[in-house]
Amino acid sequence: MCPYDMAALIFFDVNNKVSGVYTAGRKSSELKRQIQYYIQDHVQNIVERDPRFNLFCGMREASGFPFFSIFDWKSVDDDEFKKRYIAPMGLCHSLGFCFFDISGTYRVVFVLDRIRNIPFSLEEQSSLGLSLSILNNIHRNFFYSGIDGSKGSRQTLWKQYNLTPREEEILALLCQGMTTQNISSALYISVGTTYKHVANILRKTGMASKQELIVKFMGGGADRGE
Repeated sequence: MCPYDMAALIFFDVNNKVSGVYTAGRKSSELKRQIQYYIQDHVQNIVERDPRFNLFCGMREASGFPFFSIFDWKSVDDDEFKKRYIAPMGLCHSLGFCFFDISGTYRVVFVLDRIRNIPFSLEEQSSLGLSLSILNNIHRNFFYSGIDGSKGSRQTLWKQYNLTPREEEILALLCQGMTTQNISSALYISVGTTYKHVANILRKTGMASKQELIVKFMGGGADRGE
C-alpha cells in the first residue's frame, strides 16, 4: 500500500510519555537519541517547540491538529535537527500518522521514511488515509478490552457502587494510569470538576485514596468479588 525504506513506531503511555519504540531499517538507539535531543535537550520552553516534531505537545485527537503529515526534507530548512539526524540517514521523504485510545489520547506515532527521492504519491496517501480510520478503531478496541476486563468483571463490580456514567468514565481513565490533569484535558472539564468526581468515587466506594482505588479495581480484588 505504501512502500518505505525505514520505519519507526513510538509508543506512549496514557500521560503522553514514551513507553517504547520499534524500528525497521534503522537502529532504535538512534531514534531514542533523536527523541531525546529534540524533546528534552533542544528546546526547554514548551511554547517555543516546533509542533511538527514535538511529541509532547499535548495535542489530542479532537484538537484539530493534522495527525497525518508528509515531509519533503529537501525543502525543510537546514537547522541543527536536520543536520544532526535527518541528513546523516539520507532521508528524502517521511510520512507520519498517529493512533489514539478511547479517550482521544495519542498512543502510537508511525513514521515511514524513504531514502529514495520518490515522494509519497497521491494514490498512496489516499489509500493509506482510507485505511487509517479503520485501523485506528481496531487499535481503540485494545484499550476498551483492557478496561472492560476479561469477562466484564471490573465494570460489573463498579455497578454495585451506583457510579454515574461520568464517574465510571473517570474511574476507567484512572485505572489506565491517567493523571487528574490529563483526565481533565481528555474529557474537556476543569481540574476542579475532575477532583470533585474523584472525591465522589472515593466516597461511594469507601476507598481512602486514588492508589487504594486503583489497587481495588485493577488488582485481584475484582476477580475475587471483594
